Order: sequence, then C-alpha cells, then structure tokens
Amino acid sequence: MGPLVNALNVGLGVVKCVGSARHAQFQMSNKNQHYTADMNHDFQKNNEEDAVVALLDTMQAQEWNFRFQYDAEVASSKGVGSSFTSRELFVFSK
Repeated sequence: MGPLVNALNVGLGVVKCVGSARHAQFQMSNKNQHYTADMNHDFQKNNEEDAVVALLDTMQAQEWNFRFQYDAEVASSKGVGSSFTSRELFVFSK
C-alpha cells in the first residue's frame, strides 16, 4: 500500500471504537482496483464522525487540500411518492 493509504489507516486506527464497532481500514478492492474501507453498522452509528475527522486530519497533515460538497442525484419516483438523495463528497487536491 502507498504511504497515503498507510497514513489513513493509522489515522483510522486511533479512533476509539464503541460497542461492537470494528475499525475501518482501507484495502485494495478486487472489483474495481480502488482502495475501499468497509464499516460495520456499529462503527457507522457510533464512530463515523470521528473517522471523518481522522481522515481529514491525516489528509491535511499529508498536505492535501479538501472541500466538502453535496452533489444532487437524479430524483426517483416509486409506486408511492418520490425520493431525492444527495451524495456527500470530499474533494481532495494537492
């Protein structure tokens, strides 16, 4: 793994997990050859904000700039009602 991914995993490793949460760690995905990190429900429920802060702190320490934005997805209609979901994106640049 590259130095940035290792640094991100170290940053995630210091997040104190609550309950049956398991640490998220980045690894190469076999599907699309991108780094991904899975998180279980308890980690997302109790530690997601801590993980985001750890990742942002690590990226800033590695001299990456970032901004946060919402991107709108296409609205969908179902049998009953309709829905709209926005994606939360972190955009990094160096």
